[in-house]
This record gives sequence, C-alpha cells and structure tokens, in this order.
Amino acid sequence: MKIAIGTDDKKTIRNGHFGQSLFYRIVELINGEIVSEEYRDNTHVQGAEGRLPHAQVEKIIGLLGDCSLFMAKNMGKTSLAKLAAHHVDCIITDIDQIDEAVSEYLYGKEDAFRYYDARKGELVPCSQRILNTLS
Repeated sequence: MKIAIGTDDKKTIRNGHFGQSLFYRIVELINGEIVSEEYRDNTHVQGAEGRLPHAQVEKIIGLLGDCSLFMAKNMGKTSLAKLAAHHVDCIITDIDQIDEAVSEYLYGKEDAFRYYDARKGELVPCSQRILNTLS
C-alpha cells in the first residue's frame, strides 16, 4: 500500500488543498512497516504558491495512480467524491508534521484522522469506517 501526502516543504503537510501541493511524499507500507519513501514533484502546479484549479483529480491520479490512500489537511468535497470514484481512500488530519502523521496512522490513532465516506458524501471519524465496512 502506498500513501501520498501533500507537502510544500517536504516536512509538513500542506495546509491548503492537496492537489495544489508542490510535492508529494510517497510512503510504501507492507505489513504495517515502511519499506520505502520518495518525493514526487507536482508537475501540474504553477508558481511557488502551487496553483492548480480545484477538482483536477485526473491530473493528480496520473501522478499518484499507484497510491491507494491520500493524506491531507484539506481537500475539496468535489475532489473527495471524484477520488472515491477512482477507488482512492482519503483521510484528513490536523497533524502538521508528516513523520508524526505517518506514525499516528501506523499506530492506529483513529481520532487523529477523518475518512471520506463516499456513501454518506462526508468526512467521518476513522472509527466509523470500520463500522461502515461491516454493515
């Protein structure tokens, strides 16, 4: 499993929209262990501020198509719905540091993340994701 995390400085998760990140940190997990990490430039942004029109999901999928989970601080509702249609899971967090967010995710700190539930069309606590998959 690969996680894509949007960043502008390669240390913190971007505060703005995921698709406008200057870089993506890709973390590959196998059996709950990090086996590789890399950074990818977002070739679709324009300028130092990372300008990309909202909801340009197809461009981001082209860059991050091998990732099954996107982690961000902010994503638009339209983008969330389009990503879900492409079978990409999205989680939103308030954690600033990438390393801390990955660690919290690996240790199952569900209260640190919200998951986009496509059936409800909204973000829900990650603990509800387990309940939703069982029902």
